[in-house]
Formats: sequence, C-alpha cells, structure tokens
Amino acid sequence: QFAVPGEKTDLFEMLRESVFVSVLPPLVPVTRGMMNDEAFARMKPTAFLVNCARGPIVDTQALVRALDAGRIAGCALDTTDPEPLPDPHPLRGRENVTITPHAAWYSEQAMVGLQAGAPDEVRRVLTGAWPVNVVNKAVKGKSRAGL
Repeated sequence: QFAVPGEKTDLFEMLRESVFVSVLPPLVPVTRGMMNDEAFARMKPTAFLVNCARGPIVDTQALVRALDAGRIAGCALDTTDPEPLPDPHPLRGRENVTITPHAAWYSEQAMVGLQAGAPDEVRRVLTGAWPVNVVNKAVKGKSRAGL
C-alpha cells in the first residue's frame, strides 16, 4: 500500500482543473474519441491538450472547433487522426498548434536503449521465456509458439 498525495477525481473534474491535459491511454473502444466536444467544453480556455498516445483518442473535428471557438488555448500532437494529416488541414499552420511526426519519443539515448534491449528480448523469446514488456498478459496462455 503506497500513500499517494492527491485525491481521486473523474475525467471532467480533471479537465476543469488542468492547464495541461496530456492524454496517454491505450486506444480501446472506450477511449476512442474521448477528447470530444463535451471534453473540450469542460477545459479552461487557457488549457493545452497534449496527445502522444493514439490519434483517434482525440476527435479531430471537435479539436478544430474548440480551437476556433477559443475553448482551449492550443495543443501539441505527436499523433493525429488521420495520420498524417492531409495538407492543407485546419490544424496546420496555427501558432497555437504543434504537430510532430509521431516521433516525440526519439532521442539518441532512447534509440541506443531500444537497440541495446531488442536482442535481449529476441533471445528471451527464442529460449522460451516471455519478453520483459509483455503488454497483453492474457496472451500468455494462448500462445501458438508454445512459450
């Protein structure tokens, strides 16, 4: 049991109180379009949205409407829906919008770590062990590879 400062809240309360909203959930049916007109209406007009997860978590047209109406101050998007955004697109060319090419994770240090860890993960799988970072642990009992 860990003592964590803070208090439990729901999404809409968090949106009302936050200046920076960084959405990082997995893309599953319940999170698809979770940042929609209703969510943007709950945000402060001084708030910024950051999406480094999956593009479809944000309803792109709702985001454009929120920016046009001044309901939020801006956004930073490392992923969009669709990806890439067509050119022209209403999100492109705005001073309050930053769009990166789904590569915000990249740095020399991150690349070295990725390259150094990949052979170990392959070795684990080839010797019958599970990778360290299995995302969907439910597949362990269903593996066709016999792991």
